[in-house]
Amino acid sequence: MGVVSAAYGCTEGEVTSEKDFINLGEIEPISKLKIVLISGTDTAADIIVDAKKLTLTNLAPSKEIEILKGEYNVSIINSTEEFAWIKVGGGKEEINLKEVKKTGGLEIYISSLDGSYPGTANIDLFVGAEYFFLYRNEMSKKATIGGIEYAVELISPFSSGAMIEVSYCENGTLVKVNDSIEVNTNNSDSTNTSIQNDSSENTPQNTSSNDSLNTNEGNDSIIENMTGDDLEDKTLNTSTKNISIVISAITILVIIVILIFFYRRTKAYDKGIKSQNPTESVDKSEF
Repeated sequence: MGVVSAAYGCTEGEVTSEKDFINLGEIEPISKLKIVLISGTDTAADIIVDAKKLTLTNLAPSKEIEILKGEYNVSIINSTEEFAWIKVGGGKEEINLKEVKKTGGLEIYISSLDGSYPGTANIDLFVGAEYFFLYRNEMSKKATIGGIEYAVELISPFSSGAMIEVSYCENGTLVKVNDSIEVNTNNSDSTNTSIQNDSSENTPQNTSSNDSLNTNEGNDSIIENMTGDDLEDKTLNTSTKNISIVISAITILVIIVILIFFYRRTKAYDKGIKSQNPTESVDKSEF
């Protein structure tokens, strides 16, 4: 299935999935479904599933058809080159050219209209169980036809055709893979046990990695168990210690600068005294 669509499984047995390319205006059998592409673009597709093509004329205005959904009688009531009144069983609808409408339990699409009825009518139409508008990167559409549930997905759309995938179950019903996991929120122990068992059966064991993970999980649990006030006090204490260290460093630096200043000043003063009394210095040296 596509990346954004759901992966399907079956409540019994395995899911069957098939895909094929359908040209515009043609019917293609995919799995058990016959599908017609009635319109397509580079991003979307209009299809009718469990489809059948038939032609109604002035000489043959009514036909019996059989599809997976059942048996039906389809007939013309009257028509022009723009629309036709179509009857299916006890239902009837006015359907325009290139339009899809549901009547008598069937989806009907008129692909061409020539002449009129009564007269020289020649009407090509597709009928089927379900009409789907499929968009690229959209979830699959599902329908139950003939007692079997089908999921239909647009894989790759083009203006001249489309790649369509059909999934179904021979036995049971379709389920999304993520929906098949049951979680009991009222019994966390049993849920955790189930998950751990699945992991131990399907996941290769790595002791060193597990030890590292366990250590990290222990640290995480300690942090999670701390209250908001505890975290705030811890942060405040850390900040206070950092500020104290900075202040102490600045104080020491200032003291050093002052000592250097006074040392240089004293040295300069002594030098000045000596330069002012050179004789005294000489006399002392003679004695």
